[in-house]
Amino acid sequence: NATGDQAEQADLDAMVTTMTRKSAREAEVVLQQGTENSKLYIIEVGTVQVLRDGEELASFGPGRFFGELELMYNAKCRATVKTTAECKFWIMDGKVYRRKAKKLHTEKRALYQELLQ
Repeated sequence: NATGDQAEQADLDAMVTTMTRKSAREAEVVLQQGTENSKLYIIEVGTVQVLRDGEELASFGPGRFFGELELMYNAKCRATVKTTAECKFWIMDGKVYRRKAKKLHTEKRALYQELLQ
């Protein structure tokens, strides 16, 4: 419905206005295993590798994101994320991310309850 679409677009616009951009050089550590993290990173340009105890677990490129697990579970970084090329990131503050995730969870729950009635 149009009202729902407009509300969704307003939420998206509000989130985007809170995001910042950051550049990183090749071989730069963005997140360090065992440390605190308060941000969600979205890769715009470049690639990163994800390492745990020095062993590569994954490689991510544009459009992928990381840092959400630490935000959702209020936990320390379980892996190191290091750039493998020059990168540009969009960064969302953890408080904004948590607020949006909670709102989406509440909306999904209400939808399921409505469907079950």
